[in-house]
Amino acid sequence: MTRTVDCGQHGPRGPAFICGHALKAAFEKRPQSFFWTDAEADEPCGWCAYCQARYEAAGGDWVGEAEEKLDAKLICVDCFRDIIALNGYT
Repeated sequence: MTRTVDCGQHGPRGPAFICGHALKAAFEKRPQSFFWTDAEADEPCGWCAYCQARYEAAGGDWVGEAEEKLDAKLICVDCFRDIIALNGYT
């Protein structure tokens, strides 16, 4: 069963996850460094440079402080792709 998110802007879409910091910056239309898994994956994930630094410090795992500070948020995949574009990536 495919999961969906009922997005106020795009309607029913597939889910994606993003760190709260990157989502806040996107709401403010403030580009920043952005890291993400395959945007075409079933449930892509994205995060900011600060989360990337904590991820690397945790040995490349979302554990400890890296996981605690991630503040993951659920959004739709089209919003996710919009955030990738806002940050200057394709």
